[in-house]
Amino acid sequence: MVKMSIEKLIIITGIPRSGTTIIGEVLGQVKGTDYIYEPFNQITGLKEVNEYFEIHSKTKSVDLTTSFTDDLYKLKLKFKKNFYPEDTALKKIIKKLGFTRNNISYLRCKFLTRPEKLIVKDPFLYFLKDYFDENIKIIVTERTTEQIAASFKRMNWSFNVNKINEKLKSTGKNFISDIHTFDSSNSAINGALLDKLAKINRRTSPNIYYVSMNDLIDDFTEGYRKIFSFIGLDFDNEISEYILKRNSEKASVYSNNKAHSRKRNVKSLNSYWKKILNEEEVSVIERIKRL
Repeated sequence: MVKMSIEKLIIITGIPRSGTTIIGEVLGQVKGTDYIYEPFNQITGLKEVNEYFEIHSKTKSVDLTTSFTDDLYKLKLKFKKNFYPEDTALKKIIKKLGFTRNNISYLRCKFLTRPEKLIVKDPFLYFLKDYFDENIKIIVTERTTEQIAASFKRMNWSFNVNKINEKLKSTGKNFISDIHTFDSSNSAINGALLDKLAKINRRTSPNIYYVSMNDLIDDFTEGYRKIFSFIGLDFDNEISEYILKRNSEKASVYSNNKAHSRKRNVKSLNSYWKKILNEEEVSVIERIKRL
């Protein structure tokens, strides 16, 4: 049976808007590296993924992560040919033909790049991170609750945090007992609640490395050196120069329908939430943080 010859398998996760993309882009500059994009995305991910943030008992979680890893090495992953409701008519047609970012990234790795070092970039496997084989290195990105909330509000994003909370409770994980007292229809509050659920289920493990994106911004050289050391990759001058360029680009105007902007001064991310959240939202977020 043909298998993908992967020397290192690296997972990058963290709830949406926490910084997984930039970490993936930096690691993607390493020679012999490529990535698979969001295989656990409910809409355009693997056919067996039925919801955002799969949450199961320990046994089923181990089975799910093990089967995913085995299928990845055996080149057997199957992705949905689906689209988002807000996609244009042309995008919907293209995606129904199988040209989703998820499937394209997988096919590129399978047939073209055949990387020695493979990255799986996926915020939606956050609650499965504790169940992967201990030999797989996992990087978890984190930002402040205010930053997550502001980003959710800017994008007008929301997830069914009440359902996520119930599944966490039913599987013996940490949950928010009075989550229904918060207005999760408010996208900022929704993001804050999801961030809280993630952080109260934070687990330490030798194969998991938590990255504070704010610390990384303050001292990117030392921060990335630690990341590269953790996953066993060389941090050379080319990588350092690439990061310096990314961190120093002029900020662009934030768009409400664009998740990522390459032209931005990343230091501005530490405080831009103050321009987005109103006083009432900040007050509610403070309550959530104290739970």
